[in-house]
Amino acid sequence: MITLATGLALLASPLFLATLLSALAPITDALLVLVLVLVLVLVLAVSLAMLRKPLAALRHDMAQAAGFAADQDLLQRTRMMLMQELVGLQLQMMDFTMQQ
Repeated sequence: MITLATGLALLASPLFLATLLSALAPITDALLVLVLVLVLVLVLAVSLAMLRKPLAALRHDMAQAAGFAADQDLLQRTRMMLMQELVGLQLQMMDFTMQQ
């Protein structure tokens, strides 16, 4: 589609010679390149905006699958709850790294 549009635009550029746009005829190919770059930048910007959350979720899920350590706040809250329960049972808790 892009190749077809580019080819047609380049083939139509000599037709500018008979119009008011005749001053643009020599630089039509450069203008076409600038337009294509602008379209490419816009497509990439939209793609990155749309893919930001799915990529972040993928990165998080890959880290979870690899077994990264749990958040320190979560560790502290879990440790406090366990200690409260273990005090009543007169048991001792051994500290291990908690994985998500």
